[in-house]
Amino acid sequence: MIAAVNVTLPFIPDVPTRRQQPPVSPIVVAELVPAIGS
Repeated sequence: MIAAVNVTLPFIPDVPTRRQQPPVSPIVVAELVPAIGS
């Protein structure tokens, strides 16, 4: 989870815009988690 937070930091400026699309956040995180694991 810590790694995911570090990857999300650069996206902070886009958070307000992406927040309007809740479905996008979980999908992106779900794709990032396995990517970080591998």
